[in-house]
Formats: sequence, structure tokens, C-alpha cells
Amino acid sequence: MSINSMKKYISCILFIAIGICSGYSQTQKAYIEAAEEALLTKNYYGALTWFTEALDFDEDDPELIYKVAESARQFEAYDLAAEKYKLLVDSLGEDKFPDASYYLAEMYQRLGKYDESKSYYNIYLSEYGGVDENKTAIATKELASVDYALTRITDIDKSADITQFETEINTPYSEFGALKKDEVLYFSTMQYAEKDSENYPPRSISKIHTLEEETNAPLEGDINETDSLVAHTTFTSDGSTLIYTLCEYINDEDIRCDLFSRPVNDDGTFGAMKKLNAPINIDTVTTTQPKISYDSTLQADVLYFVSDREGGNGKLDVYSSIIDKDGNFGAPVNVAEVNSSGNDASPFFHTATNTLYFSSDGRLGLGGYDVYSITRTTAGWTEPNNLRVPINSSFHDLYYVLDDLGEEAYFSSNREGTMYIDPAKKACCFDIFKVMYDEVILEIDALVFDELTREPLFNATVTLIDALTGDTINALTNEDGNDFYFKIKREREYLINVERPFYNSQSIPLSTLGVTESKVFEKKIYLRTDNSQLKLETFNKRTQEELAGVQITIRNLSTNQIDTVAINENGNKFHFYVEPGNKYEIEASKFGFVTEIDVVDLTDVDKPGVIERKMYLEVFDIEDYMPVTVYFENDYPNPQSKSVNTDKVYGDLFSDFMEQKMDYLDNYTKKMSGDDKVEAENKLDAFFEGEVAGGYDKLKRFMRALKKELELGRSLEIAIKGYASPLADTKYNLALGQRRVSSIKNEILNYEGGLFRDYVRQGKLILTDISFGEETSPSDVSDRKSDIKSVYSVEASRERRVQIVKITDQ
Repeated sequence: MSINSMKKYISCILFIAIGICSGYSQTQKAYIEAAEEALLTKNYYGALTWFTEALDFDEDDPELIYKVAESARQFEAYDLAAEKYKLLVDSLGEDKFPDASYYLAEMYQRLGKYDESKSYYNIYLSEYGGVDENKTAIATKELASVDYALTRITDIDKSADITQFETEINTPYSEFGALKKDEVLYFSTMQYAEKDSENYPPRSISKIHTLEEETNAPLEGDINETDSLVAHTTFTSDGSTLIYTLCEYINDEDIRCDLFSRPVNDDGTFGAMKKLNAPINIDTVTTTQPKISYDSTLQADVLYFVSDREGGNGKLDVYSSIIDKDGNFGAPVNVAEVNSSGNDASPFFHTATNTLYFSSDGRLGLGGYDVYSITRTTAGWTEPNNLRVPINSSFHDLYYVLDDLGEEAYFSSNREGTMYIDPAKKACCFDIFKVMYDEVILEIDALVFDELTREPLFNATVTLIDALTGDTINALTNEDGNDFYFKIKREREYLINVERPFYNSQSIPLSTLGVTESKVFEKKIYLRTDNSQLKLETFNKRTQEELAGVQITIRNLSTNQIDTVAINENGNKFHFYVEPGNKYEIEASKFGFVTEIDVVDLTDVDKPGVIERKMYLEVFDIEDYMPVTVYFENDYPNPQSKSVNTDKVYGDLFSDFMEQKMDYLDNYTKKMSGDDKVEAENKLDAFFEGEVAGGYDKLKRFMRALKKELELGRSLEIAIKGYASPLADTKYNLALGQRRVSSIKNEILNYEGGLFRDYVRQGKLILTDISFGEETSPSDVSDRKSDIKSVYSVEASRERRVQIVKITDQ
């Protein structure tokens, strides 16, 4: 027997008591009375059946056509309802039923015939607008929805591949509320009928089923052993408790529900049921559609549910309740960001993305219930996002759930193609659909620029941050370019944080909510600096050609500190940052060239800008190296010796001295604190790195130049002075100064395996030494050994030096 025949058979049994059956000859009046009686209990299928039979007596009866249309609409037989409403509006031109055009527009909207729907909403508003204030308001709102649908119907989520379950789950009755847990699919089905019922035929009821390894069966245990409607499974995150609904019929159409819990035993069975206490359940209202998810922000499970209790925004509203560690439910809170003036239902919170999915018929959408999402960010909840086609349709789409990875989803819909209780009328019911999301590859291409010059900005660091948790996902530094690439995920909110020395950091948001196709997000990020930019180029003064390998030293004359030392071995361009309000000395030096000095005065500048300078270096003569100054550790070489000679080579003494840097820092500053200590540390550090290391580097460059001059045939005499700090007597210090000069002679004579020894033997190179000891030491350099400054201060250390002071032709 077909479903349709079965229904007619059941209807015949139902109305035998009043003598109505399609197998008997009955009066039109009897059919109408039977239909009216069915309407009293909201038995819309029965009403539709008997009004249709009555209409057979007079197919042009406007009253019966309208009643067939109304019954079909409420039974959700949209095609049949549209056919009858259209007959009234277009063919019969009946003004007796002003809401016929309104409902015809609604039916076309449900069927996805948006142009026709728009036309009839406009007809209703133009002819009957204001007659019914409520319908006028709804028609106006639905016109906006139709316009919205017309713009969104082609906006398809191409990553969503939808499959409708066939007979392994779906039946001609409704299946809904799918939830996958541990490879088991839990769902509810309306294929059952009341056993102990006074209603004939018995009303349909729901039970919970599972699908496991292709086996569809009722949930084990006694949970389904009731004539109540059992539905909507959800579990606490630890799997210890099941929450579900039990509902009772108020009439043939309406039901009222409460939430119940059962403990989950170790063997997977369920314990005794317990009705949740108030204020979760309230006896006079419905509480239904529970879903529990772990909320990482709240660090707790949260129960979401739907209720029509007082204080809501509309009809059905979504509520939440925090579950504490003892399993107690907090006071329900209306989720105002979700709820509309219509019905809002089937909430599901996706833990991985902090996204709440829900369905609503009170928002702009494609028709009926659409699925929406809102995501919680650090700034609060986002605006509702319509999930689009193919998740949404012009029909009802509800019960959307998504797995943790965002790859697999389930939802229910009564869209075209679902199984019907009455195929001829295309009415009822909901089927479960499975969604598999294709991989969507999303990338960020972040490009960093200078806001003022609009030029690419190298050496920036870009950090990708989860906007919700604040966790750093990845951080990249690009010293050689301004581009940064990141792979990101859909349905996320990000912050792109950009930093670079001398620049103000910047954070920009990026959202992948609603993105359904692979995409590269190009973000051009412009950083602002409060410093002025100094663009410097170096040239050979004689040839005017670009000069590479120049060392640039920038000294802040306002603080007397060296700010920057840089060498460009491969080019002649430099880019520095200098602070407005200061004055700078720019020194350009290169072996073989005369050092060039320039001054950049920003003392009267109060905002950043760009300064461009070109520096021309003259080819260097060896005489221009004078003086060459190198420094020694206290009492070195050969401590305590009275000899005026040493076999030590300065290069070895230099290495040992540099290793003492931290010892000098510790001893000199150990009794200092605060700014004094910082200033002293900076001063000593600059001495070691700038003067000690720089002096030895200059000595090596001098010897390279000396080699070149001697090879050209010059005969030269070099005068070398040695100094000492005043820690010993004058006679000792004179000898110490001579030993230091001796170490410099050894450095020169051992250069490149003794290259200069032949020139000395030939009389073409003369090394003359002069030792001043402490005779010329400044007055502020102490001669007291107890004074740590006499050993470790920069002032005393500068006195322990040797200088090549003069080079002349013989």
C-alpha cells in the first residue's frame, strides 16, 4: 500500500464514526464538517484531505478553494497551496480573501520562486497594505528578504558537497538533530506512532536512533520506551552525561518539551533519567533542542537550548547556561546576539572556532529557516552570517552541526527532493543531509611599506595572531625583502602584527568567516616612523663613480653617543633613522680614502621627514692615516718587567685585551646603579668596540697602505709613541711605554711573514720609538692603585696606548 493510500485508509477509519469514507457516497456538507473538526485539533492533513473531497463537488467554490489553500499551507504542501491561492487571486479575482496574495507570495518564497514572490508581496501591499498591520509589517520585511535572496541565490559555497541520506537513515517521516560522536551518528526520527493513544489514527512520535557501521537502530536501553516524543541528543564534553528532550502533544500540531539528563555508565549504557530543575525547565513553557559544547574562553561546558519563555526577543529564542565543574547548570541567559523577532532555533557552538551556529526565520534569508553563524572575537560577537547555498534553501534548514576539523557537517531540511508522507501533495518532511567540505587553501601575502616614502620596507617582523585567544600562530622576519606568506584556516579571525626597528608597530584584522574558496589575501601594510630618514650615497670624488665598502659612523652630537656604525660592502646606498630635535655628525671612511665628515642638524625639526645626502671621498694618501692609535691592557705587555723590549706581537695582546671587556665592565660599575651605571657601561662598551677594536683595524689598514707605498719605491720613516697610565713610578712607565712600542714594531715586522724586514734591512723603512710614560697623562687620571678608575675607567685606559704619529719620506 502506498503512503498516500495508507493515509486515506487511516483517514477513513478516523471518520467512520461520522459516516465519511471515500468508498461511500457522502454529502459535501459532511466533508466540510469533518475538515472543520480536524482543524480544531490542528490536524491539517485531515483538514486538507476532507476540504479537497468537498471541493470535488464544486471546483469553483472560492470558499473551499481558500480553505484547501490554507490547509495545504499549514501542512506545508507549498505547491498545492500556491496553486489554489493563485487560482483565487488571478483567475477568480476574489476580493473576499485579501490575504490570498500575501500567502501566495509566501508560498512562492518557500518554493524559491523569488520574482513571483516579490510581485505578489507588492500586490498585497498596494491593494491591502494597512488592512492587517501584522501582515503588512511581515510583507514589508519579507520583500527585503526576497531582494536579499535574489542577490544571494547565486552566491554558492562551492566548497560544500552535500549528500542526502537515503533509506539508511531517512524515511517519509522527519529525521532531524544529527550528532556524530565517536563514529556513531545519533539522530531523531518521527517514524513511530503512539501506542496507548485515544487518537485515531495515533499521532506520530519521535525516538532516538543511532547509525553505526551502516546499522540503523533505536538507541539501546529504555530511553525510547515512552509515548512521549524523544529527541535531540547531546553529551557533556567528558561524555559522562546525556541531555535530551521529552515532549508532549498539546494538540495534533503543537508540542511542549522539557530537558532530561541521564548518566552515561562505563559500559556505554544509560542510567536513570532526571528532569532538569528550574530555571532550565519551566512547566508552562517549552524547553528544547539542547546542545552542549566546551567553551575554551569560559573554560567550561555550556548548554545551549531553545525556549519560548517570557523575556525573549521574539517567539522561540536561544538561551545558554554555563555548567560548573560539579555539573550544576547556571541561570539561563538569552543570547541576544542571535535572537530576532521571529523564531531562532537549533543552536550549536563550534569549540574550535568559537562560532555559534543557529537557524532563524526572523532574518534576511533565502526563505523559511536559514542557518546562520556568529563568531566570538575579542571585540565581541560578529554580525550573523548566512551560510548561503547549498546549506540554505528557500525551505526550512535547521540542526546544523560541524566536526572539530571543520570538514564534515550535518543538517536537516524539508527542501525539494526530500521524502514525502504524501508525494502527491509534496508535503512533509525533514531529511538529514551530510556535508563534506573541500579543502580551502587560504594564504596571506603581507607586504610592508614605509608610510612616508611608500617604498618597500625590509627587516620587518610580521606576527600572525589568533584574534580570539591571543596565541601567536607564526612570526616571520624578512631581512632581504618586504613580503611575508602565511597559510591560514577558514572561519577564523586573525590579527596581523607588524614591527620594525625605528617604526611604530601596527596590527590589522583579517577574517576568513564565510570564505568558501581558495584565496590569497594580499595585505599592504604601511608603517609610520617618528624618526627622520637619512638616505645617504657615497662616491669617489675623483671619478664621481659610486663607492662601495664605505663605513658610515653616525654620532649624535646632542648626546655625544655613537648611534650607528654600518658598512655597505656591495653598494653605495645607506638608510638610517635619526631623531628630530638632535644634531648628528656623519663620518664616511674607507681604506685608501680620506675620511669625510658631514653634519645633519635637526635641532629645529619637530616632525619626521626624509633627508638625502651625497658624500664624496677623496683618494687617501698614507700620511692621512695619522695618527694610528692602539690600546693595551693595564701593565701589558710583560707585567712587572723593567725591560724596554718584548717579543709579544700586538695582535695577540689585542685579542687578550678584548677578552677582558666584561671584567672591566663589572669592576668599573660594581659600585654604581641606575642611570650612572648604564651610562658607564655604554661608555666602556663604546671604547672597546669603537676605539680598541677600531684602532687595531686601522693599524692593519695602515700596514696594507704601507706595503703599497714601499712597493712603489718610497723610503719612509715611522715615528711611534708609547704611553702609560700613572699607576707606577715614572721610570717604570717609561720602560712600559717602550715595551708597548716594541710590540707594535713586532706587529709591523711580522706582517705577512716578515714582509717589512727586508725594507728595514735595506734602510728603506725606519721605525723610530718615543715613550712618554705618564708624563703627558691628563690631570683627572688617578695615580692611586686603590682607585678602580685608575685601572678600569675609559680615561685611564686611553692613556695605555701607542700611536703612530708621523710618517715621512727619508
